[in-house]
Amino acid sequence: MTVRKPVYVAGWGHCSARGLNAATAATAMLAGQTGHDGRQTGGQRHPFYRMPLPQSVSQTDSQISWLQRAEAAMQACVADMRQRLPNALWQQLPVFFASSSFQVGLFEAAQVQNDLPRGAGSFALQCMQWLGLPAVPQCFSHACTSSAVACDAAASWLAQGRVTHALVIATEYDNQLTANGFYSLGLLSPDACRPFAADRNGFVLGEAVAAVLLTTDACLAQAMAEPLCWRLSASASATDTYALTGPDPSGHPIAAVIQAALQQAGLAAADIGLVKLHAAGVGATDTAEAHALQHVFGAQKPSLLSLKPYLGHTLGASTLAEVTALLACLNHGHIPATPGCAVPDPELGLVPVGSRQPLQPEHVLCISVGFGGSVAAGVLSRGLA
Repeated sequence: MTVRKPVYVAGWGHCSARGLNAATAATAMLAGQTGHDGRQTGGQRHPFYRMPLPQSVSQTDSQISWLQRAEAAMQACVADMRQRLPNALWQQLPVFFASSSFQVGLFEAAQVQNDLPRGAGSFALQCMQWLGLPAVPQCFSHACTSSAVACDAAASWLAQGRVTHALVIATEYDNQLTANGFYSLGLLSPDACRPFAADRNGFVLGEAVAAVLLTTDACLAQAMAEPLCWRLSASASATDTYALTGPDPSGHPIAAVIQAALQQAGLAAADIGLVKLHAAGVGATDTAEAHALQHVFGAQKPSLLSLKPYLGHTLGASTLAEVTALLACLNHGHIPATPGCAVPDPELGLVPVGSRQPLQPEHVLCISVGFGGSVAAGVLSRGLA
């Protein structure tokens, strides 16, 4: 039997509507800031969580602006990690790159052929050039679980001893194709994200860039800890084959993935102190997730939290964007409220935390559910193995 090495989270980066780094985002969320702007979709105005646009980005050429904005967000996301790591180590990092849209927005803005090839992987290579990374990245596109699946793959390489460090990067930039697709399915909320609420009416899109540095080097993890050291003690994924556009309402496939993650971590359900929900505010998905949690935890549920009312649903980047923001919150010893659930749906039997509260969980369960049936769950545990 192969002994799996512990995998640690040695650092993280975050860029979203709540700020250009994880610390800023955490401060905003703990203060209850949920502000957003909007975008036109299907001839209607919908709320949208847009990353702050750096002042240096040109507004005169849409194609140049898209690339400049993408690079600025990428650089902001990894700035702290890059500064704290030796350059030799940085340049040796294998990279796992996740997105559900890659450079779609660029082609929409350009309207003409440009120098960047149309293949999705070409944008990942462009990002490597921006970051001074010679690696050829592994690319993942699994709808809303893309960054969770990329983390799972990176963790497998690390746990098996194939590499010592790995960088996982996730991006999701605004584009019309994605928005129009979800609008045509009636999944976009016209006003706000209200996860698990009785009056939930869809999700709100957002954009983000996020990254984590994973390592099996406990010394590096401790040196980079700020102030808490976390490890990825489990990750599991599977496909819910119930339907292409929605999960099995029974929640059994999601529950099975959660149980697999708990088994891999060597934990019981009672050991989990916090669940970072997928909880996008869509009726069918919230229902399946609620039933899954009922199967796993029964009546004794841990604290439940959704971050999409702060960040929007950032699709392929959502797992990393939400986890990095959450870790920054936990560095403060608190978790934010879940806005929008003033009246929980009585049929779901779940009540996310309604106010900011102190919490220092030993183990955090993170759930991701993706369009097309992809399901993922991971466990973050505090301290060294």
